[in-house]
Amino acid sequence: MSNSKYNKYPYKYFETNHTFQYLFWSTENLNIKMEIAIMLNVKSFVKATVKERVRIFKENELSKQQAAYKDFMIKSNEKYNLSSDDIECLANILTSDEDHFDDLKRLETLQTLTIGEKYDLIENAQKLYYDNLPKYISWENEKTNFNCIYNDINFICSLKHNDTYFSLLRLNHTYKLPYLKEKFIGGECQICLEKFLEMSFVSKLRCKHSFHQKCLKIWLLEKESCPSCRSRVIKNMRFESFYNESIKDDGIVELSIILYTEATRLKC
Repeated sequence: MSNSKYNKYPYKYFETNHTFQYLFWSTENLNIKMEIAIMLNVKSFVKATVKERVRIFKENELSKQQAAYKDFMIKSNEKYNLSSDDIECLANILTSDEDHFDDLKRLETLQTLTIGEKYDLIENAQKLYYDNLPKYISWENEKTNFNCIYNDINFICSLKHNDTYFSLLRLNHTYKLPYLKEKFIGGECQICLEKFLEMSFVSKLRCKHSFHQKCLKIWLLEKESCPSCRSRVIKNMRFESFYNESIKDDGIVELSIILYTEATRLKC
């Protein structure tokens, strides 16, 4: 027959030498709970750390991209005669992944440039940026050591970041270019079948096929290649991480994180 006093506790209870067994199982249960709590905090900490690291990495690379475009325009300014506002505006347009009507209006304000000069400037700025990306994949990109306290747990951390995205982007990039009939194959987007507007921004793939930016972005959510020729396309940056932890007797957690940023490479 069950006894209520034996069943109201989450640990085991024995009538024989019950005081000892009570202490043993309650202590064991507490240790298990503490270990589970630590492991959950480790997982949460890794997720937050990786997310922040990727955010900073993307922001830094975006800043480098904008700086590269500005540097090219400044060095080429004897030919193009751009104001500092023009340079800032063009750099922001080229680093945006959206197709805004305002971009077209801003481009039209560059009265000092012919249509052909605008196209050449925008194409050459992007070409120089892609040409200067790393040629080879490196598996020893960056390692960071740091200590911190997260949810009252002391962490001693090392984070190793390996990036292969930009070396692949160098070979499989997409240009953002203003549409000029003589510079493109075909005059319409092969996804929506609508004609391109003169000097509107379109996406031009390595295979030379071109599409509305928004159309291509939606297409690549489900498809795996160029809509016209099925050639390979690098879609977006993705990341994954792995970690090993060691919990010391004093409760300090030694943590080793490996972060990979790489291209979502789509196949034919």
